[in-house]
Parts: sequence; structure tokens; C-alpha cells
Amino acid sequence: MARLRFKLDENLPRDAVTLLEQAGHDVDTVPNQNLAGHPDAEVLQACQEYFVPYDKMAEFVDGLRTIVQRNGANLLNVTIRVVHKDDVTAVPYAKQDAFGLVLYFNQGFNETESLVLERTTRDLIDVVLGVNGTYYLPYQLFYSPEQLRHAYPEIDGCFAAKRKYDPLGLLTNKLYDKYGT
Repeated sequence: MARLRFKLDENLPRDAVTLLEQAGHDVDTVPNQNLAGHPDAEVLQACQEYFVPYDKMAEFVDGLRTIVQRNGANLLNVTIRVVHKDDVTAVPYAKQDAFGLVLYFNQGFNETESLVLERTTRDLIDVVLGVNGTYYLPYQLFYSPEQLRHAYPEIDGCFAAKRKYDPLGLLTNKLYDKYGT
């Protein structure tokens, strides 16, 4: 049987923890993380997506498992979808047919857990780049400029076109502010 990780809400009975632990699973609770009574807005749900070539799926999943366990990240769910090669957009995330792995993380809204998610994100980007994959850009801007340019060598051309057609900088976003200026 696979060992699973659970994070239980404060409103669930303590018996639920006991039952899951007796079944051999890892269980944490909202109160154990000092989040009891906190509004949901203080518990961050982070979504990320990685695009992995079909033949590199096992290698990526092995790296994902290692990183999540090593960093202690709270990965709640992974959804896998098929993504077809994008020949249309200027900065395509699907450079070939691939699996899109949508990762759903949960973390407390504090500096320690934010650093765990940031480290985990950078480590996962290194893994996906190592298997010739990419990652979805609009989520948290934790990646380094080098990781961005490795995954998206077209990005500087996009930034140059933005400067050309918007010389006054009227239209901007956080990605451009951090990496394009």
C-alpha cells in the first residue's frame, strides 16, 4: 500500500488522525501547524505546472518525490494532463507534446513556509529543465533569471518587443518588472 500524506482541518475529530496513522499514513493537522482559527486567506494554496516530455515522466516524478520529501513541502495533489506542442505563441510553454503536471501545494502564510515553497519551486524547475521540459510562467516568480532564460530562450525577444511598442512603460506586470528590465 502506498504511504500518503494528509493535512486535516481543525474541525475534524482527533479519531481521524489516529485512523490514518494506524493505516500507515503521515498525518499533520492545522492545529499542529499553529494555524487553528486562522482565516483561510492565511493558509496559502499554491498551484504550479510543469511540462514534461512523455519519455521523461518517470525521471521527473522521481525528482519531484525527492524534492518534496527533502524540503518538507506540503504537496496536496497532482493532476496530469496531455499538452500538445505550441507552434503559435511567441513564448511557448509546450515546445513538444508533453504531460502537464499541475501541482497543488498548501502552506502557512509565514516566512518559513514561504521559503520552503520557494526552494521547492526552484529545485523542481531545475529537475524539469534537466529533462528538457518547461514550467508555467505566471505563477510565483521564484525562478532565477537563468532558469527563465533556459526554459524560454525567446523571452528576451519578447521583452525587447515590449520595450519597442511600449517605450513609456504604460503596460507592465510583475514578470516583466522582475526579469525584463
